[in-house]
Amino acid sequence: MILGLAAVAWCYSPWGWYPRGLEARTLRDPSILDPNDPLQSEAVKLADQLVHDFPDEVEALFIRGLILNKFVSRDEASRCWEACVRHQPDYAEPYYWLGRELFKKGEYEQAVAHLRKAVELNAPQPDVRIQLADALLSLNRADEALPVLHEQIRLAPDETAGFFYLGQAYFALDQLDLAAEHYRQALDLNPGCHQAWHGLARICQRRGQAEKSREYLRRFRVFEAKFFARHQETKRRTFGDEGTLEGTLATAYIDAGRLYYAREQLDSAEICWRRAGELDPRNAESRVLLVGLCQEQDRAADVVALLEELRRVEPANPIHALALGSHYAALGQYDRAEKELSQVIAIAPERGEGYAALADLYLRTGRKVTEAAPLARKAVALQPVAENYFVLARACAKAGDRAGTLTAISRAVELDPGNPEYQRFRDQCIGGPKHE
Repeated sequence: MILGLAAVAWCYSPWGWYPRGLEARTLRDPSILDPNDPLQSEAVKLADQLVHDFPDEVEALFIRGLILNKFVSRDEASRCWEACVRHQPDYAEPYYWLGRELFKKGEYEQAVAHLRKAVELNAPQPDVRIQLADALLSLNRADEALPVLHEQIRLAPDETAGFFYLGQAYFALDQLDLAAEHYRQALDLNPGCHQAWHGLARICQRRGQAEKSREYLRRFRVFEAKFFARHQETKRRTFGDEGTLEGTLATAYIDAGRLYYAREQLDSAEICWRRAGELDPRNAESRVLLVGLCQEQDRAADVVALLEELRRVEPANPIHALALGSHYAALGQYDRAEKELSQVIAIAPERGEGYAALADLYLRTGRKVTEAAPLARKAVALQPVAENYFVLARACAKAGDRAGTLTAISRAVELDPGNPEYQRFRDQCIGGPKHE
């Protein structure tokens, strides 16, 4: 079992149950644990269980490092990640996390080496290039940061950080026009980026534009105060915030569950994902994963219960109402299906999925068939994709509108020519197979 708050001191015995395999599976100094912290105890027990169940898998040791980093010791976490890269030098994520930790310690040269390796290996973290550029700027190597940051804004043109750090790099190189240009681009994306206002103030100060500098500093202080006010508000939240210990442990259980699921240990995966939901009642990801697992196992009642939980957790997310409505339809509970699919339209009237799904329900059940065609036309107008045209074709056929049927099914086939269902329907409509 993974769950529980049992004492964990026995895990660190030198004659304990650890099989041979990757190192860094025990704490160097178990005395750093707090016996009065049940959340830490649970986190460490999860970390230990992973390396017990997967003694030779680098990914288990990597997740152990993530858990220890938050709940025990950054140094202990780094030991895990160092072991990861020794055993699997092409594993990108440990390089990223090691680089971050080295940066925090002020060991910028080593941080650059690890972060550069993370970039080369395509680490999935969206800020990996930002972290590398920040380390380079800390070493006064702004010229090396420029290509890294230009690649960042190419990959993420809607993200503020790349433009802000480009401003920093150009400022360090005394290219003030380019620095100002990129600070302003950062502010175009996020007018509350207080650091960019500060950057503009410094440029004006260097140019002797005292009045402009004072105005930019005033804006900097206003937005800086708002930033820290939001930060304090975030810290006061109890759940639903990945910055809380509960939210972090929930994320660890989600990662652990993915590992068990990938190794076909489905019972353990389910235990992890359910525990994630208990720790963070507003966590949607764990429930989405459980829905997929229960669907694979044909556990219809569990799927419905989980989808209803998701509707409560994220009531403004139309995808959950759509999934619940579709599932009720598959179970033959048509009144409930209609209610949920109507709710999709109410939540997201600008999206086509709800209109198409409700029209499809009416066509399949023979309920309110006269309403199917208007709904399908609305779906096509909002989202002109093949499946919506197919629903419209069926609705027109049900209404006796042959011209509308042929127009809609022809468009569906044009958009998805490899779909045999669309081809058969078109052939039926025109009285036989069509030979191109």
